[in-house]
Amino acid sequence: MNMLFKNTLTRNTLFKPSFMRFCSTKIGLEFDPHVKKHVSNLSINIYRNLKEASVRTDELNQQIMDMAESQMNVNPENIIKEIARISGRVSMFKELDESFQTIKDCEDILQTEEDSELKEMAQEELEEAIEEIEETQEKAVQELVPISELDEKNVTLEVKSAAGGSESALFADDLKGMYESYCRNQGWRWTQKHFSNDATTGKGCKYGKFEIIGTDAYGSLKHEIGVHKVQRVPETEKQGRIHSSTAIIIVMPIIPSTFKIDPKDIRIDTMRASGAGGQHVNTTDSAVRATHIPTGIIVVNKDERDQHTNKEKALEVMRERVYKHYAEIEMNEIRKERSSQMGTGNLGEKIRTYNWPNNRITDHRSGSQKFGIDSMLQGILLEEFIEELKEKEKEDLIQAVLEKNKQ
Repeated sequence: MNMLFKNTLTRNTLFKPSFMRFCSTKIGLEFDPHVKKHVSNLSINIYRNLKEASVRTDELNQQIMDMAESQMNVNPENIIKEIARISGRVSMFKELDESFQTIKDCEDILQTEEDSELKEMAQEELEEAIEEIEETQEKAVQELVPISELDEKNVTLEVKSAAGGSESALFADDLKGMYESYCRNQGWRWTQKHFSNDATTGKGCKYGKFEIIGTDAYGSLKHEIGVHKVQRVPETEKQGRIHSSTAIIIVMPIIPSTFKIDPKDIRIDTMRASGAGGQHVNTTDSAVRATHIPTGIIVVNKDERDQHTNKEKALEVMRERVYKHYAEIEMNEIRKERSSQMGTGNLGEKIRTYNWPNNRITDHRSGSQKFGIDSMLQGILLEEFIEELKEKEKEDLIQAVLEKNKQ
């Protein structure tokens, strides 16, 4: 820092009336209007949370000093452990506190000084302080919020047509193309595992299952889990009326090959399949229901005509669901330890609407709207939506931590 500028900062900080300095310390930098003008509410909330760790450390150090002065025969081991546990937060608080103070002092100079050189240096220092706050905030996020191991997993993505008949299958096929484009844009590997057209038209995607290999695949695509709605004029509509159709997206982390389910924990029941297929379907116990006894997870498969294939498919799905179940329990324990909570996706909720006539896409979780259906189907706007949702998830997790710590 330039010496002239440093002296100016010192003059502005130390030679103000004593009652002003007292008020500044008493109120706290997080309430200073100069600081609030340049930093986000999230940064301020993190500052307050880290400040509590700093105050707690002072209290603990005072306890150790009191014990030493009184010559009490007490082992301070637990106190020392707590100080060590929160030392990282204290260091980050000091970094934020210094940056907040720099912003405050620089704003004072910008508003009171007439020297253009000093004002230019103050502006540079202010911008550097803002960058440092962002860096410290990232470190604080890693400290406060648990990182889910699931986010790093490769995934299987399923696309299912839902309400709307053949138009739903056409929309599902559009979504399939959108995700394939997005994954290729990310440099991920996309492999088709299963695909079936609509039986009536021979077009679209009745059901598709795809394997995606790439960094942070689940962490990104889990935000797509749910019901997607389209509003447009179907190909078969003769009078130009707008119809609504839906498709469902399911994303599951690919489980490690080392994960096994004890066969003794699985109960298999067979039953007669229903639906198309004629007499063979009605007279053969080809459908399979697999129950994982410890968790109560039930998987039914009746897609194929032979029982053996249905059983294999049911057990494959069960293995995925049981793995996800236990992985989420483990992550919830970590979140509980760190006083954080995060909701799970609900397939019953409409998460996004694609309005063809208005060329508009609306995400109902973030409230974000974007225009450009073609850009969306190319995966370009989808990337923007996903990044916004990842940021929102991170902020929600941090806010949950901060709110919990206030209780």
